[in-house]
Amino acid sequence: MTQRTVDLRAARRVLLSVSVGLKDAAVLLIASGLGDDGRTASRMGDEVVAMRKRVRKAHNTAINAERNEPTGETR
Repeated sequence: MTQRTVDLRAARRVLLSVSVGLKDAAVLLIASGLGDDGRTASRMGDEVVAMRKRVRKAHNTAINAERNEPTGETR
């Protein structure tokens, strides 16, 4: 696995944690009566989810490129 795929895998994990945390924070903020802040956190969570999709696509592309390289390695 190249450093690029390792980094992309790590980025996917971080983005997953951030998106889950933002969504949870949004629920808590809204329940606490801070609706505007809760909606802002929710929108941020949506943006992170979109980012996760782009990173997932880049990660999968990198993995497929590694598999198709004639390096003699098999996975």
